[in-house]
Amino acid sequence: MTPKEAHTIAQRIKETLPRCNDLRRRPWQDHPCPVAGHCYVASEALYHLLGGAAAGFTVHFIRHEDAPHWFLRDPAGQVLDLTAAQFETSVPYEEAKRKGFLTKRPSARAGDLAQRAGYFLGGSPLMIGTNHDPSPPSNWEGFHWDTGRRIHPKPSMDKNTPDSVRLVRW
Repeated sequence: MTPKEAHTIAQRIKETLPRCNDLRRRPWQDHPCPVAGHCYVASEALYHLLGGAAAGFTVHFIRHEDAPHWFLRDPAGQVLDLTAAQFETSVPYEEAKRKGFLTKRPSARAGDLAQRAGYFLGGSPLMIGTNHDPSPPSNWEGFHWDTGRRIHPKPSMDKNTPDSVRLVRW
């Protein structure tokens, strides 16, 4: 998967969040900010759709503005936070701790969010579609998540795409 393809998936998840109030936990249900309370489920769905640890993504947690907050880092270590807009102040990402999700497999909420965004999270290992590109993933260095563009192209990373990651839109 290329960074551009991953960016498209992230954008679709982010655009879907305002229509998913039912996926929020209390006390965030009916919160006026459309992404408030979605950090865990958005990060979890995106993590699994992008290939998780096998693809080099890591899960991070921090308490910010008296609330728990979850986000990802890409293989180059850049922050991928679909719900940062819920905060009044900048998140101090460097203070976050690396964590894991509560379950190894995608939760029902993560599956629901992925489906509403037009993707499918099925079983473990992740199986999306039927076509698999055995080429190594594109380099993530210099990829800017906000724009979906590379800032400074670098040579490809020396990693293999896991056989369990397959991406096809439905």
